[in-house]
Amino acid sequence: RVTPDGSAIQQIYLSAHSGEGDWLTDFETNAAGQPIVYAARSSHANYATVGNHFRLFGLASDQTDAGTMWLAQDHVVDVGFDPAAAGVLVWQQSVAAFGKGSNPSVAANDGKLAVAVFRNDDKLWYRAGKVASGGIDWWSGTAAQFDTGKHDPSVAIDDTGVVVSVHRSKGHNLYWNVGVADPATQSVTWWPQAGGNQYDTAPHDPKVAINNNGVVLSVHQGSNGDIYYNAGTIDGPAQTVHWASRMHGTSLGIAGSGPALAISDDNAVLLTYASGGHVYACVGSYDPASQTIGGLGTATAIGSGDSPAIAMSHSGQIVEVHRNNGKFYCNVGEVGRADDGSVAIGWQAGGQAQYATGDGDQDVALLRDGTVVEVDRNGSTLNCRIGQVLSGNFADWTPNSGQFWLKYSGHWGRKGSGTLCVPGG
Repeated sequence: RVTPDGSAIQQIYLSAHSGEGDWLTDFETNAAGQPIVYAARSSHANYATVGNHFRLFGLASDQTDAGTMWLAQDHVVDVGFDPAAAGVLVWQQSVAAFGKGSNPSVAANDGKLAVAVFRNDDKLWYRAGKVASGGIDWWSGTAAQFDTGKHDPSVAIDDTGVVVSVHRSKGHNLYWNVGVADPATQSVTWWPQAGGNQYDTAPHDPKVAINNNGVVLSVHQGSNGDIYYNAGTIDGPAQTVHWASRMHGTSLGIAGSGPALAISDDNAVLLTYASGGHVYACVGSYDPASQTIGGLGTATAIGSGDSPAIAMSHSGQIVEVHRNNGKFYCNVGEVGRADDGSVAIGWQAGGQAQYATGDGDQDVALLRDGTVVEVDRNGSTLNCRIGQVLSGNFADWTPNSGQFWLKYSGHWGRKGSGTLCVPGG
């Protein structure tokens, strides 16, 4: 932390070990006023003084002394710019089965509540639990039925625990169900309308997305090949969804199959779909006043395959998954909003990356902290895996009053063009 003009250091942070670091105002400097930091022997820890640094009852103490001096400023090397160095999705190797059936869908919120829905024997089932580092701690050992249906269900959840699911019946009718995930009872309490509630007709299965402002968006392919959407608002006291144009979806003017979408709290809308053996993505905005989606930019091909699913966190991160010839692929990116209100997608360099194999029916959820929850089907087994988006975002750092810090002005591996010294954050 430096003074506003960058002429003097106010504080330095020495990492020590997890949870043991601290900001220091009292530290040694050399003749040039640069801090002197002591690296512990055979350790990654840094300290401001020499000697024995007692920790863990003396079983893991660190030792520092005035060894060989190393001037950092004389050893800074430009290693070049790698646009794929940030925004990388790393998957855990462990995969856990959570059910039997087909067509799984998953949603998770920033409270780490997760809900998965799927179909088995023409019935719709759900499981709910908490996202953990190694997977999902399901509340119950078995799934619970919440409706009937012969086609793919889709699910979304907001940060208050409101759960929305949509599906297609044996015919061409689209239905919705809404409930509330309750950690106290470790269950989803579905609203009393039994058997779902019809909101439109379509020959293809719908996907659903919601945000924390009560907006519900459903998307599906129509009989003419175009992509249609339905917009609504959740009414908690009345336990219903008010659809803007019930039984009549609105065409987006885009032809494609297997559409999926996501919506942020500032109403950025991501759309992905398949066409001609490729997966496409575009971004626009939702207008709550008119309850319409507009401003969809030119769709960009992001991979080969079909059946895409997409998730967007409240921090603007994106994870997209799709399948191609028995393999699962993913893309990582972010959504940015310009000063004029327009939105755009920045994708990780390198394009789609394979992360698993399977028969299909994959879906994905993304939390603000970069945690990724994915479900898919392999045979009749439904699997769940956890991943982590690694990014260089330091936006959550908060300086003390009157203090400033140096900050990389880019995000997600892209070179920044702004000033590096940002007063007040």
